[in-house]
Amino acid sequence: MRRSFKSEGIQPYKVDAKGRVSVPASFRRVLEEADPEWSPGANPTVYLVGGARSQPYIEGIPALAMDEIERRIAAKPLGSRERTILEYVYSATTQRVQLDDTGRLVLPRWMREKAGIGGQAMFVALGDRFQIWDPERWAGRREAIETLIEQLPAELPVAALLDMPAGTLDDLVSAGPSGAGRGREER
Repeated sequence: MRRSFKSEGIQPYKVDAKGRVSVPASFRRVLEEADPEWSPGANPTVYLVGGARSQPYIEGIPALAMDEIERRIAAKPLGSRERTILEYVYSATTQRVQLDDTGRLVLPRWMREKAGIGGQAMFVALGDRFQIWDPERWAGRREAIETLIEQLPAELPVAALLDMPAGTLDDLVSAGPSGAGRGREER
């Protein structure tokens, strides 16, 4: 069973003038396990995805997860719009990066500029991948997620979302005055 990225508390990490940033220790362990070329004493690889114009963060994808993405892209019909978009995002805007001996990686300048990352970066764990954000942009995203959570019915534990089919939550939140649509902010 593959381990997933776990947050070590969301906190800013210093980015130096060359774009080097320390990767959280727990993230490094996951990258090692998910890199088939890694061995003790070697440095793991991560794929950094700059993404489309609208993507306000840098996505970090471990080697095995990138292999799966590439396999799924190759299964799409050549020339299809889906494949064109996926190839652009996961090939043209992606860079393979190896961590250095101190556990740092270099964020490419164009990715930093696009994501608005200056002297600090936030690492956000998302299961089989992670995102690297500018702290102010992350604060806005975090607030948007908190707002979504506040729209959940007050009696619904967040963990219940794990068992819901896609689209069910939209129905619950829009249920309105019957009680199911009242959010957590009314507690």
